[in-house]
Amino acid sequence: MTWDGKAFRRLAAVVTIFAVVPLAPAGASANGGGLVVCAGATSDPALSGVTFQYTVKKNQKAVASFGLLPGSCSTPVSGSTGIGTATTYVVREHLGAGGSSISAITAAPTSALNKGNLDTGKANMTVQPGATTTVTFANATAPPVPPAGDPGPQPAFVLVCVDGRNDLAGSVNFNLDDHQGHVYSGQDAVVVPVDTCQPVGVTSGTVDVAELGPQPSSQLLSIYSVPDGALVPGSVQIDSTGQQGIAGSAQVVVSPSTSALHATEIHFVVQRLALGVGTIEICKNVLFPKTYNGTPFFFTVDGDIDPQTGDLKQFQVAAGACSFPLLVPLGRDGTVTVTELPNPAFGVVSVTASAAGDPVPVTGTNPVTFKVVPTASETEVTFTNAVRTAFIKVCKLIEPGSEASLAGQMFTFDVYVNGAQSPTFTATIAANTCSGLLGPVPVVTDVNGTPATVTVAEETNAGDNFAVASMSVDNVFPGTHNPSPVTSNGITFNPGPGTDVVMTVNRYSKPAT
Repeated sequence: MTWDGKAFRRLAAVVTIFAVVPLAPAGASANGGGLVVCAGATSDPALSGVTFQYTVKKNQKAVASFGLLPGSCSTPVSGSTGIGTATTYVVREHLGAGGSSISAITAAPTSALNKGNLDTGKANMTVQPGATTTVTFANATAPPVPPAGDPGPQPAFVLVCVDGRNDLAGSVNFNLDDHQGHVYSGQDAVVVPVDTCQPVGVTSGTVDVAELGPQPSSQLLSIYSVPDGALVPGSVQIDSTGQQGIAGSAQVVVSPSTSALHATEIHFVVQRLALGVGTIEICKNVLFPKTYNGTPFFFTVDGDIDPQTGDLKQFQVAAGACSFPLLVPLGRDGTVTVTELPNPAFGVVSVTASAAGDPVPVTGTNPVTFKVVPTASETEVTFTNAVRTAFIKVCKLIEPGSEASLAGQMFTFDVYVNGAQSPTFTATIAANTCSGLLGPVPVVTDVNGTPATVTVAEETNAGDNFAVASMSVDNVFPGTHNPSPVTSNGITFNPGPGTDVVMTVNRYSKPAT
C-alpha cells in the first residue's frame, strides 16, 4: 500500500474522532467541568471483570470511544466543558457486554439527563458551562425477579392530557420521569395542545409528571387520572401563586400497555384566568418629533389573543399619538405587560405610565409591566423612542505589490450624507489605519422609514500615483444590499445602525503625463 498525504489525513481524522479517554476512579470529579461517563459498580461476579464500551457523540459526530470496568469513570470527555453555552451530547453504551442488560441510567445533576433509553443504551445529556456532569450506566445479567404474581416493569404508555377551561388556548409543556431511564425534559419536554392528550412511551410503574410554569395568565385547577385511583395518594402538588417554575405535579401508577388506546391517563385541568380586565392606552413619543411624528409602531399585550389566529393581537400606534382605549386581560396581581415589536430604525429609550395624572411605577423597558389602576378611567403607558444612528469608519489598505510605491502617503476621504452637495465629514488617514467615527447619521430620514444614504469618496487629483482597487462596507440597513462602487473612487450605501466600516484598497498607478 502506498501512503500518500490524503491517506495520512484520513487516518488522522479517524484517530481524532475516536479519542481514547483516560479512566478515573468512580466518583472522581472533573477539574474545570465537563462530561464524565461511569459504569456503575456491581456485586454481580459475572460482571466484575467485564469491560463496557461507550461512544460519545456531539452534533451526530463521535468525539470519544472508550471502555470502562464496573465502578470506574472516564475523565472529562474532550471538548465537553460547555464553555459559554450549554452543550448537548448523546452517550451510548454498547449493549450485551458479558450477557448484561442496562438496568438504569442516572445523572448528576439529575436535570442534565434529558432522555434515557434502556433499550438502546442511549442517554441524551446537557452539559452546562463549567459544570461537572456525570452519567452512570448500571448493568445486570438478569432483571430482578418480581414477587409472585407481579410481572415486573413492562413497556407502557401514559396519556398526558390538558383539559381547558374558560376558553384557554395554546399548549402546555410537561416534564416526565419514570425512574426507569425514560426522562422527558428540556428540549425533550412533552408539548400538549389544550383539549388534547399526548401519548408518551414509558415503563410501567410510578411516573412523575410535572406541568411547567410560571402561569401569569392561566391557573392549574386540579389533576386527576383515568382510571380513577391511579394517582399516588398525597403526590398532587399545585402552585397557587402562578410564579413558580413548576405549575403542578403528581405521580401516577402506569399499567403495562402495548397501545396508547389502553394507556393510563393523567389530566391537568387548566383555566384561562378571568381575574378581570382593565383599560389602557398606549402612547408613542419620538425624539425629533418634527421629522418622525407619524411613524407607525406596533405593540402586543400579554394574554390578549386574537381568537381567529391564536396569536397575540397587534396594535398600531403612530408616533405623536395614542391608541384608542384598550380593554385588556389582567394578570394575577392586576398587572399588564406591553411589548413594542422590534423596529430596525428605532430603539426604546424610556417608558412611563400614569393614571388620572399620577405616575404609575413600571418594571422593565421593553417589555414593560405595570398595574392597571382600577379607580381611573384608564392607565396610560408611553413609549419614547429615538432613531437609531450609524457611525462611519473609513479604513485604508494597500494592494500587495504596491506598498513600497505608496509608503508614507496620506489619503483623504469625503463623506456625503443624503445627497449633500458638500462633504458632511472629511477624514485623512495613512495606509493600514482607520479614521475615527464619523457621525452620527440617523438611519432613516422621514416618517415613511426611507433609509438614509451615505457616499464615501476618496479625493483624487491629476498626477496621483494611486487608484482605488476596491471599496466595500460591512454593515448596511436591514433589507438593503451591500453595494458595489458607483464611481471609480466612491461607494454609496444605506447605513446600518452601529458602526459601518468602509474598507478601501488602493494600488499603485503610474501618474498621467
